[in-house]
Amino acid sequence: MIAICPNPYRDTELELTLKLRSLLEENGFTVGVFPVFSDPVEPAIPEGIETRDISYLPRNTTLVIIVGGDGTTLAVARNLKYKDLPLLCVNLGTKGFMASLEPEDSELNDKIIRAARGEEKLSRRMCIDIDLIRDGKIIYSDSVNAINWVRHKECRTKLALTPQTVELWNMIRRAEAWLQNNTYTTEIRKWDTDHWGEIPADFGRK
Repeated sequence: MIAICPNPYRDTELELTLKLRSLLEENGFTVGVFPVFSDPVEPAIPEGIETRDISYLPRNTTLVIIVGGDGTTLAVARNLKYKDLPLLCVNLGTKGFMASLEPEDSELNDKIIRAARGEEKLSRRMCIDIDLIRDGKIIYSDSVNAINWVRHKECRTKLALTPQTVELWNMIRRAEAWLQNNTYTTEIRKWDTDHWGEIPADFGRK
């Protein structure tokens, strides 16, 4: 699996991403698109394009191609910091200090295919792992949806309101009201199930 991680606000209409996907598929590779910075409230992904959440990168991924600038590269590296995967960046930013390729490179296609085949030389980088603790607390969740619900202060669940769920719905409404009328400083992070195992909050609940 080759993962393409575009910044949809840099790669408008995912034009370059779709070209790279077609190139790789024509050469026999399985490709997935995992956007970075995609806002569900103001989507920048064209309709009809299948995408996945970068937090659920398949275990058979062998290469990550980043389409964006240095900020996009850092965001992907942060998401994948516990995965030993090569990252190849095609620069669509203003500086491109971390990028290996530019869209106008005459050898872009050849280098992409060589990298997908594992024929390009790897250059390893160090990573400093820092925990930012606010008010002495960090909250982890293994649900991207739940994290987004808190961020947007709205629980976008499909759970029907029935006599059996009314108590749960009352709790949801109280939580939404609190979020809409208060501020918080506690950091909320994505739990890395692949490396840390089942999140303790789920023990005995599945």
